[in-house]
Amino acid sequence: HEQEVKRPDAVIHQELKEVEITGHGGTKVEIEFALYILRSAICLEEMQICRCPKWYRRQGAWTGRDKPPWSNETLEMIHKQLRGQALSKYARLTIRHSPIYEFKFWSCDCYFGPSIFD
Repeated sequence: HEQEVKRPDAVIHQELKEVEITGHGGTKVEIEFALYILRSAICLEEMQICRCPKWYRRQGAWTGRDKPPWSNETLEMIHKQLRGQALSKYARLTIRHSPIYEFKFWSCDCYFGPSIFD
């Protein structure tokens, strides 16, 4: 039996530009959280959602854990529910298996994949 999610009142976030969510399993609660950010961060430029979790250890070092990939059905469901939901017209959503292990994910020189907003 799935519990009903209490949705918070909408708050517009004017400073939030980059979001990285790791360890995402594609659950209803995780989708609702991502939707809340997409719909309330008016200056959002980049949201990255990753299947595998990562966490900060110390002194600029990150660590993580590998997880099985999403099923094709779960991946499509995530895309379908998040596509076109960003309030910011500049938002770029990237859904990937593994996170980037840099101190600031936005500063690394790497390919994020195509945006689902294009």
